[in-house]
Amino acid sequence: MVRAIDRKIPIIRGGVHSSLLPETTIESPYIDIIVKGEGEETIIELAHVIKNNIPLANVRGIIYKENGKVEENPNRDFVDLNRYPPPAWHLIENNMASYQVKIQTSRGCPYNCSFCYNQKFHQRKWRAKSPERVIEDINFLKQNYNIDGVMFYDDTFYVDKKRALKILEGIRLPAKTDIRIDLVDENLLARMKEFGIFDILIGVESGSDRILKMLNKGITVEDIKRVVRLLAKYNLRVGYSAIIGVPRESEAEKKETIGLLLWIHSVHKNKTITVGPYLPYPSSKLYEIAIEDGFVPPKDTKGWGMADRWSKEVRLPWVNDDGIYRIREYFKFFNYNVPFLDAIGELRLRHNWLEFPWDINLIPQLS
Repeated sequence: MVRAIDRKIPIIRGGVHSSLLPETTIESPYIDIIVKGEGEETIIELAHVIKNNIPLANVRGIIYKENGKVEENPNRDFVDLNRYPPPAWHLIENNMASYQVKIQTSRGCPYNCSFCYNQKFHQRKWRAKSPERVIEDINFLKQNYNIDGVMFYDDTFYVDKKRALKILEGIRLPAKTDIRIDLVDENLLARMKEFGIFDILIGVESGSDRILKMLNKGITVEDIKRVVRLLAKYNLRVGYSAIIGVPRESEAEKKETIGLLLWIHSVHKNKTITVGPYLPYPSSKLYEIAIEDGFVPPKDTKGWGMADRWSKEVRLPWVNDDGIYRIREYFKFFNYNVPFLDAIGELRLRHNWLEFPWDINLIPQLS
């Protein structure tokens, strides 16, 4: 549509995908410039040079087309998260009741999970705003918009536990956070309970020690069970997530994951369980294994745009049917605390009875 209005308007694309696969992204006829990595400083400088007809060669952190050739400039350093002013809250209606307040207080992740994009995009570097800055921003929202809760969507909020707890103590608001299994301890959970954490996301990933090692999670099944017992003890609400369909996962290992999730269901009642199919993310270590095992990456940006891991139509060479989709749907049965649905879900999953899934249609009617 932009091209139809004015062919001289440059089309710029950024984000994780464009940064990880810049060569195929820039090949798209409707993309002129790619912003690599974090774009806050790049996009401002880029707007300035375009407006003033200054050569693009002066802008760090971009790939662009010029005279029929693709040019790549040097990368830009990571931004200083404490340097920038607060978001433009004043542009939002003075009624936060109609919004879900999401806050990012840090970027990156120091861990090395083999399925994650973080190693390449953030280079395993974790960078954070100071707790004082985060508290100031959130308290501004409390005072001016009367918010009554917040969702932190950091890659890893509890890398620095003292910092995380200082933020939670300073804002005194119900909050949703994520946490890694290996960062959980009883003292931390007691403080989280005290500060009103109302939902926690935890990736258990697999019920197979071999797969956990392949995923480079740094945990075992026994570690997972120990932490689940603690979370149940403090009655914290948790969303547990797992991955099925990773390369070289055996049928027995898939059953181990289902078995672990059924065990979690029996031990921790205040929870939800999500099972997602594996989708190869470019530049991750597991991506290379996936290609070795027959995964053919989409050839262009449009093809990648259709690669939705939550779609029923996701197909991988080592996954031959929509069984993963059915497993995911049957675990949803446990999210309603209805004994009849629990019984159906457990019967289906424990015995791998996934044929004729007529009862999956019950869930949309309850949502």
